[in-house]
Amino acid sequence: MKQTVLIFLALFFISIAAQAQRWEVGITAGSMGYIGDLNQNNYTKLTNFAFGGMVKNNLDGFWSIKLSVLKGQVEADESKSKYQQERDRNLSFFSPITEASLQVEFNFFDYGRLFGKSRITPFLFTGISGFAFNPWKSNMFTPVDKDKGYDAGL
Repeated sequence: MKQTVLIFLALFFISIAAQAQRWEVGITAGSMGYIGDLNQNNYTKLTNFAFGGMVKNNLDGFWSIKLSVLKGQVEADESKSKYQQERDRNLSFFSPITEASLQVEFNFFDYGRLFGKSRITPFLFTGISGFAFNPWKSNMFTPVDKDKGYDAGL
Protein backbone atom coordinates (compact mmCIF):
# COMPACT_ATOMS: atom_id res chain seq x y z
CA MET A 1 0.00 0.00 0.00
CA LYS A 2 2.77 2.42 0.92
CA GLN A 3 4.54 1.70 -2.37
CA THR A 4 1.34 2.33 -4.33
CA VAL A 5 0.86 5.73 -2.68
CA LEU A 6 4.48 6.69 -3.43
CA ILE A 7 4.11 5.66 -7.09
CA PHE A 8 0.87 7.64 -7.37
CA LEU A 9 2.47 10.75 -5.86
CA ALA A 10 5.50 10.45 -8.13
CA LEU A 11 3.30 10.16 -11.22
CA PHE A 12 1.18 13.09 -10.05
CA PHE A 13 4.17 15.41 -9.63
CA ILE A 14 5.75 14.23 -12.89
CA SER A 15 2.53 15.05 -14.73
CA ILE A 16 2.45 18.53 -13.17
CA ALA A 17 6.02 19.19 -14.26
CA ALA A 18 5.47 17.97 -17.83
CA GLN A 19 4.61 20.71 -20.31
CA ALA A 20 3.83 18.46 -23.27
CA GLN A 21 0.94 16.11 -22.49
CA ARG A 22 -0.99 14.32 -25.16
CA TRP A 23 -2.62 11.83 -22.77
CA GLU A 24 -4.08 12.54 -19.33
CA VAL A 25 -5.12 9.89 -16.81
CA GLY A 26 -7.03 10.68 -13.65
CA ILE A 27 -8.77 9.07 -10.71
CA THR A 28 -11.63 10.33 -8.62
CA ALA A 29 -13.04 9.42 -5.24
CA GLY A 30 -15.96 10.74 -3.25
CA SER A 31 -19.45 9.88 -2.07
CA MET A 32 -22.81 9.13 -3.62
CA GLY A 33 -26.11 10.16 -2.14
CA TYR A 34 -29.80 9.72 -2.89
CA ILE A 35 -32.52 12.38 -3.04
CA GLY A 36 -36.04 11.13 -3.74
CA ASP A 37 -39.16 9.72 -2.12
CA LEU A 38 -37.21 8.05 0.69
CA ASN A 39 -34.98 11.09 1.36
CA GLN A 40 -36.95 14.27 0.75
CA ASN A 41 -35.44 16.39 3.51
CA ASN A 42 -31.69 15.79 3.79
CA TYR A 43 -30.16 17.01 0.52
CA THR A 44 -26.57 16.69 1.71
CA LYS A 45 -26.81 13.09 2.97
CA LEU A 46 -24.03 11.05 1.35
CA THR A 47 -24.35 7.34 1.98
CA ASN A 48 -21.61 5.45 0.19
CA PHE A 49 -18.12 5.67 -1.26
CA ALA A 50 -17.74 6.27 -5.02
CA PHE A 51 -14.67 5.97 -7.22
CA GLY A 52 -13.81 6.35 -10.86
CA GLY A 53 -11.26 7.18 -13.46
CA MET A 54 -10.77 8.94 -16.76
CA VAL A 55 -8.51 8.93 -19.80
CA LYS A 56 -8.23 12.04 -21.96
CA ASN A 57 -6.48 12.47 -25.31
CA ASN A 58 -5.55 16.05 -26.23
CA LEU A 59 -5.79 15.84 -30.00
CA ASP A 60 -4.38 19.34 -30.53
CA GLY A 61 -4.46 22.74 -28.83
CA PHE A 62 -8.21 23.06 -29.29
CA TRP A 63 -9.80 19.59 -29.31
CA SER A 64 -9.72 16.70 -26.85
CA ILE A 65 -11.72 13.53 -26.22
CA LYS A 66 -12.33 11.98 -22.78
CA LEU A 67 -13.64 8.64 -21.52
CA SER A 68 -14.66 8.39 -17.86
CA VAL A 69 -16.21 5.75 -15.58
CA LEU A 70 -17.73 6.17 -12.10
CA LYS A 71 -18.90 3.38 -9.75
CA GLY A 72 -20.71 3.62 -6.44
CA GLN A 73 -23.88 2.76 -4.55
CA VAL A 74 -26.87 4.71 -3.24
CA GLU A 75 -29.27 3.67 -0.52
CA ALA A 76 -32.04 4.93 1.73
CA ASP A 77 -33.64 3.45 4.84
CA GLU A 78 -36.72 5.06 6.35
CA SER A 79 -36.41 3.08 9.58
CA LYS A 80 -33.53 5.45 10.47
CA SER A 81 -35.46 8.65 9.63
CA LYS A 82 -36.08 11.37 12.21
CA TYR A 83 -39.65 11.73 10.86
CA GLN A 84 -42.27 9.40 12.39
CA GLN A 85 -44.37 9.04 9.22
CA GLU A 86 -41.29 7.77 7.33
CA ARG A 87 -40.39 5.33 10.11
CA ASP A 88 -43.98 4.05 10.00
CA ARG A 89 -43.79 3.47 6.25
CA ASN A 90 -40.42 1.68 6.76
CA LEU A 91 -39.26 1.44 3.12
CA SER A 92 -35.64 0.88 2.15
CA PHE A 93 -33.51 0.15 -0.92
CA PHE A 94 -29.97 0.06 -2.18
CA SER A 95 -28.56 0.08 -5.69
CA PRO A 96 -25.08 -0.14 -7.16
CA ILE A 97 -24.59 2.42 -9.96
CA THR A 98 -22.06 2.42 -12.77
CA GLU A 99 -21.82 5.43 -15.09
CA ALA A 100 -19.65 5.84 -18.19
CA SER A 101 -19.31 8.85 -20.46
CA LEU A 102 -17.54 9.86 -23.63
CA GLN A 103 -16.98 13.60 -24.06
CA VAL A 104 -15.53 15.95 -26.66
CA GLU A 105 -14.01 19.24 -25.51
CA PHE A 106 -13.30 22.41 -27.53
CA ASN A 107 -11.01 25.14 -26.16
CA PHE A 108 -11.47 28.65 -27.58
CA PHE A 109 -7.77 29.53 -27.15
CA ASP A 110 -4.79 27.36 -28.02
CA TYR A 111 -4.46 25.35 -24.81
CA GLY A 112 -2.51 22.58 -26.41
CA ARG A 113 0.24 20.30 -25.32
CA LEU A 114 2.67 23.22 -25.21
CA PHE A 115 -0.07 25.54 -23.85
CA GLY A 116 0.27 27.85 -26.87
CA LYS A 117 0.11 31.42 -25.70
CA SER A 118 -2.59 30.87 -23.09
CA ARG A 119 -2.76 28.79 -19.93
CA ILE A 120 -6.40 29.77 -19.39
CA THR A 121 -9.21 29.27 -21.89
CA PRO A 122 -13.00 29.10 -21.94
CA PHE A 123 -14.22 25.80 -23.33
CA LEU A 124 -17.32 23.89 -24.40
CA PHE A 125 -17.91 20.19 -24.00
CA THR A 126 -20.55 17.72 -25.02
CA GLY A 127 -20.87 14.00 -24.84
CA ILE A 128 -22.90 10.91 -24.28
CA SER A 129 -23.35 9.11 -20.99
CA GLY A 130 -24.96 5.90 -19.88
CA PHE A 131 -25.51 4.27 -16.53
CA ALA A 132 -26.60 0.95 -15.12
CA PHE A 133 -28.29 0.35 -11.78
CA ASN A 134 -29.61 -2.70 -9.97
CA PRO A 135 -32.00 -1.67 -7.17
CA TRP A 136 -33.00 -3.94 -4.32
CA LYS A 137 -36.02 -2.94 -2.27
CA SER A 138 -37.77 -4.14 0.85
CA ASN A 139 -40.27 -3.04 3.47
CA MET A 140 -41.85 -4.63 6.48
CA PHE A 141 -44.66 -6.19 4.39
CA THR A 142 -42.76 -7.66 1.41
CA PRO A 143 -39.53 -9.62 1.07
CA VAL A 144 -36.46 -8.30 -0.71
CA ASP A 145 -37.12 -7.85 -4.41
CA LYS A 146 -34.54 -7.44 -7.16
CA ASP A 147 -35.07 -5.28 -10.25
CA LYS A 148 -32.67 -4.34 -13.08
CA GLY A 149 -32.46 -1.05 -14.92
CA TYR A 150 -30.35 0.65 -17.54
CA ASP A 151 -30.49 4.13 -19.00
CA ALA A 152 -28.55 6.52 -21.22
CA GLY A 153 -28.51 10.23 -21.74
CA LEU A 154 -27.01 13.06 -23.76
